[in-house]
Amino acid sequence: ALQATVQRRFIEGFQVSGGYTWSKAMSNGGTRPRFRDARIWSYGKTGDDRTHVLTINFTYDVPKLSRFVPNPVVRAIADDWQLSGIASFVSGAPSGISFTTVSGADLTGGGDGQRVVLLGPIVLSDKSFSQWFNTQNVGLPAKGEYGNAAVDVFRGPGTNNWDLTAFKNIKIKEKANFQLRWEAYNVFNHTQWSSVNSAARFDNSGKQVNALFGTVTATRAPRVMQGSLRFQF
Repeated sequence: ALQATVQRRFIEGFQVSGGYTWSKAMSNGGTRPRFRDARIWSYGKTGDDRTHVLTINFTYDVPKLSRFVPNPVVRAIADDWQLSGIASFVSGAPSGISFTTVSGADLTGGGDGQRVVLLGPIVLSDKSFSQWFNTQNVGLPAKGEYGNAAVDVFRGPGTNNWDLTAFKNIKIKEKANFQLRWEAYNVFNHTQWSSVNSAARFDNSGKQVNALFGTVTATRAPRVMQGSLRFQF
């Protein structure tokens, strides 16, 4: 893994820092095969593997408007506001492809099981809601064959999220004040997909019949906002 951080200290009311991780996590999985080479059959990316993880956070003291409009009302409403936020950009999780058959036939008679046959490249450069990977290149293994798919063959949707907080401190006494706070999660209401249907289903002729195969099936939370008033002493 490679980890890097950058920080700009609090100067003139502004502070920002960021962290980046480039990594790869591999494992033999939980169950070792009995008849296949573990390096071939079980070795692959772990469920928590994320190639890229970038986070950025900042804090900003909003300039006091009363400096330009010296008015008690303006001072009470527009002064002493602060903004803070955090942004996350994370690669998707690795995923394999499972399969079933309409007939439920036992194609291996036990052993280490089977995986699908990859007939060509599966990763798409133009992923979409209705086709996250190339489903046409996924085939049914023949009876007695293991299939050639690895533990993981594609990555699910990643994360692109911004959270923002605005708050104002209202001083009552030296050690007592109110804090008016407004928080927004996924502030830009960016649609973020979270999972993909990776379960193929084949009929007796070997045709894939799951209409949802390769499509996005769920999204992460939409924008959520909340406000609060807190008394600190």
